[in-house]
Amino acid sequence: MKRDMELVRLLLLKVEDLPLGAGRVESIDWSDDFFDVADFDRDTVIKHFDLLFEAGFIAAPSGQGMTAFILTGLSWEGHEFIDSIRSPEVWSKTKAGMKAVGGFGLDLVFQLAKAEGKRLIYEKLGVQL
Repeated sequence: MKRDMELVRLLLLKVEDLPLGAGRVESIDWSDDFFDVADFDRDTVIKHFDLLFEAGFIAAPSGQGMTAFILTGLSWEGHEFIDSIRSPEVWSKTKAGMKAVGGFGLDLVFQLAKAEGKRLIYEKLGVQL
């Protein structure tokens, strides 16, 4: 299986939308419709979700169970990453950059998205960061 950054983005946005508050823990069973993502099979979605745990983008009190994920939401790093690729315009340009170069590791995707965000800020506000 190849890692799919589009799926990574979609999953982070789904976690961000979960109704989690202070001290609240969510258990998402592997059979839950949370893992129904258009254009992706369930096994690929679950594996990518697991990768997000491994990367530290999803906060968890105890990690993963045998048939469910236990989480408290996005970690600080998860929020930072999704905030850098939230804008459809920034994400589109980031994906175009990845395609032009032939792909990136997660850290370079993050850096490219930040660069695109800075370019957009300059374009819209005239502020150089």
